[in-house]
Amino acid sequence: MRFYAWPSITQLHNVVKDIEKSLKTDSNSLPHSYCSKKEILYKSKIKLHGSNAGICIQQVDNEIKLKVQSRNLFQDEKSALGKLVLKHEKKFIESFLNNRKKLSELLNEKEINNFVIFGEICGPKIQKGVALSSLKNDIFAIFALLVNEDYIIYDPKEIEKFLPSELPQHVYVLPWYKNEKNEDYTYSLDFMNQEKLEKKADDINLQVSKIDKEDPWVYQVFKIKGHGEGIVLYPLNVGDDHLVKNGVIKTNVYEVFSFKAKGDKHKNVQKQKSAQVNPQTAKGAKAYAELMVTQARCEQGAKEVGELNLKFTGKFVQWIEKDVLKEGKDELEASKLTWKEVKSEVLKAASSWYKEKCMSLKKK
Repeated sequence: MRFYAWPSITQLHNVVKDIEKSLKTDSNSLPHSYCSKKEILYKSKIKLHGSNAGICIQQVDNEIKLKVQSRNLFQDEKSALGKLVLKHEKKFIESFLNNRKKLSELLNEKEINNFVIFGEICGPKIQKGVALSSLKNDIFAIFALLVNEDYIIYDPKEIEKFLPSELPQHVYVLPWYKNEKNEDYTYSLDFMNQEKLEKKADDINLQVSKIDKEDPWVYQVFKIKGHGEGIVLYPLNVGDDHLVKNGVIKTNVYEVFSFKAKGDKHKNVQKQKSAQVNPQTAKGAKAYAELMVTQARCEQGAKEVGELNLKFTGKFVQWIEKDVLKEGKDELEASKLTWKEVKSEVLKAASSWYKEKCMSLKKK
């Protein structure tokens, strides 16, 4: 079976930057072709602080197989998701087979051979410092379906149509984020008007600050009060029907227009608003390293490489380097710096953080 990773999502200023570049270079690119015609509507979901995971169903030769995956690996029945799902393997495969024709018709695809139910594994030992950390047991919160790698089904009602009618205990479908009137919170963003976009970013930041104080979904479902991580925003009306319709989005459109906004405790960039139209700047290599090698990014990297152990220092530093290269390119450009100029400071900061963390663990 093949492993399918969830597409990475960027931040608002990355979307703005991609649009600006496309306007200058390529009139046929996705950002240029669609954002310049009208305001783009967005809905959002709570960004849960857990571990990205998936239930992967594939046709291998003439057989339908199911595996669970997390952190770039297939996992067994001893893993957090394996314990929740694998004893219900037959139920998920039957649901896929029963809905295969409907999926084919919805997506206008001749065959549906790859189907991944993506969500977040959350629980008492998954992450620290959020409301979900106080759960008594692990949960799996589904936020999207990836179909044939090219399509994402993100609308909660549409997701439910292609899952078993009765989900296993502790498995949920994450709803849209709601306002005080219990209506889906909708944002209308005009990427051609910076003043209007700044005002909308302020509204997004206000919502994130509320979630940072208390995760409303966790309180509603589990009656647990505590911090949330932020929100993920999904575009609803980018371009023609073949790009976004019926709660379905093409994967390449999702990667261009979706973005995340995190609360203060989870930001991967220092001194940055949750949703920011322009990237943060740094005066020099050391300042850039301080900007990008944050506590939140380092903790995420430590989780990715496994247990805290000095022998994994190199692996951790490589992960930080790759992550900063991926997520910090706009900050680098805005700061008028090059990777060659900042690389040593970034790696030094990452190495120092990891070694100090390992040493503090030894002292306990």
